[in-house]
Amino acid sequence: MNKSPLQNSTRAVSKQGLRCASALMLALLTACSAQKPLTATSAEKTPARAVQAAKTAGDSEAFPAVEFDSGVIYQILASEIASQRGQPATAYATYMSLATKLKDPRLARRGLEIALREQNIESALESAQLWNALSPNNAQAAQSLTVLLVSTGKLEEALPRIQSKLNADKAAYAAAVATGLPPEDTPFEQVQRQLLRAPNKLKAYELMQTLFASDLNNPLAIRVLAAQAHFANLNDKAVEYAKLLLNAEYTAANAMTLAQYAQSTEGGAKFAIGVLEKFLKKQPNNTEVISALARFYTVEQEWTKARNLFEPMLAENPDNAEILYVVAGLAIQQNDRVAANRYFKRFLEVSPEDGERELSAMYLSLSQLAEEDKDYEDALKWLGKVNNPSVNMTVLVRKALIQGKQNKFTEALGTLSAAKPRTDSEKVQLALAEIQLLRDSNKTDAAMQRVQRSLGELPDQPDLLYEQAMLAEKLQQLDTVEKNLRRVIALRPDNPHAYNALGYSFADRKIRLEEAKSLIEKALELAPNDAFITDSLGWVLFRMGRNAEALEVLKRAYELKPDAEIAIHLGEVLWVMGDGESATKILRTVKSNAATNSILQETLVRLGIRDL
Repeated sequence: MNKSPLQNSTRAVSKQGLRCASALMLALLTACSAQKPLTATSAEKTPARAVQAAKTAGDSEAFPAVEFDSGVIYQILASEIASQRGQPATAYATYMSLATKLKDPRLARRGLEIALREQNIESALESAQLWNALSPNNAQAAQSLTVLLVSTGKLEEALPRIQSKLNADKAAYAAAVATGLPPEDTPFEQVQRQLLRAPNKLKAYELMQTLFASDLNNPLAIRVLAAQAHFANLNDKAVEYAKLLLNAEYTAANAMTLAQYAQSTEGGAKFAIGVLEKFLKKQPNNTEVISALARFYTVEQEWTKARNLFEPMLAENPDNAEILYVVAGLAIQQNDRVAANRYFKRFLEVSPEDGERELSAMYLSLSQLAEEDKDYEDALKWLGKVNNPSVNMTVLVRKALIQGKQNKFTEALGTLSAAKPRTDSEKVQLALAEIQLLRDSNKTDAAMQRVQRSLGELPDQPDLLYEQAMLAEKLQQLDTVEKNLRRVIALRPDNPHAYNALGYSFADRKIRLEEAKSLIEKALELAPNDAFITDSLGWVLFRMGRNAEALEVLKRAYELKPDAEIAIHLGEVLWVMGDGESATKILRTVKSNAATNSILQETLVRLGIRDL
């Protein structure tokens, strides 16, 4: 028997003692995961299946006919002590050396656990390879190795292992289906779960194509390929597979899958709408598809179409709080405040007691409706009912802005001064409210100072840059207008409002009209049914002398939203085109609702209209 360092300072260990110690080592190795629990952070980062496989090798392990001598026992104990004392590299090296020398898979498995605990994936892969080599028939060892090969991007090495398991799983799945008891997960979904750990999603997709090459007529495989293409940002490919899936199985789930993937492609929302509309012609009562289609209509701002889908559902389920909530929101988008009020109040009657979030949103909406009707006391009353801490800042800001509309500017600013913003988002919300109050009270210079102070703390904040541009427009600081709006476009290229504001700024000053039109058209592409952007397009067409086109566009804008400024633009175009009667009628409507509107006064003077 070999001497160990431990034997140099103590008496020799008896044979009976060695047997007891070996039993102790076996217990240690099979329960070693308890030595140091993984933290929440490390557990999130570690390949979960590799950890699970390493912990549950159990009785399937093939042990060598080797009895641990005292030297081995000492090294194992020393390794465990080193591991607990923060020396995992020493413990790992010892276990790997012993596993290689003794060809004991338990020691390799313990090395794997130490490597995984320390998030050393390369070392974990090395120990998993040794474990698998020492115990080639152990399923957990094989699983750990496959997971780690995938996680480290070694997909070509993982391919034959995954292919072999897929073939076996497909046979087992077919047998289970034949008995009428198929497992919950298909073999293809199991492959997908493994490949989701791959760092390169495109390579994972390409590997999956290879694995499923003989299964392209199987909807189960096609569904997984579509999902993997989507994860790899191959949106057109995802749509291609989803089309195959829908053709193979014309179901609501597959129609919605195609719609979902299509929305990430160019013009995808319209394509998705077409898919779902076609499906509803065959199954007009499928509520899931109706809801999905309505959501796509809202993306395209087709409020009427969305509402027309939901109202029949509401007629059949008049006390359904969820449908009431949605239809009320759609009514607001259509500026149908009477119906919105009715739906909201019915929602309050039938909403569940634990739906505080929904109730608070509804109170905020009722407050907004009352505010738009200039019933400011009622608006404040609804605000007072909100009881959701997550919207406290929103409530405070809304309260201050309503006080501003009551010309209580000092009180409104006092309301804002009591706020204690906790996040950058709340700081921005608070700053924008204060700027609006200062602007509405004709303190434009003070508003500019306030936005500059906020930008000093939060430079490149898009909403503050946009607000500074709007103030600069009033102060005729046109270089700042253009510089800020171009910066906002760079920061938020998918936000239509900066494009629109810059284009409208050029159009209103009759400069760079072609560029103005391009900017506004880009904004309209991003928000096709926005009334104010549509108005901007009509206005730039008018500035370009294309009056007939401008008239049609402005009529559409006014239909979308009968706003005062849109009405004024429409009235001016009608007047210039010689339809004085229609122009006077629409401008008179604006005057009756907002006699002091500065844009109206400027327009009347410019057109020489003295009496409405």
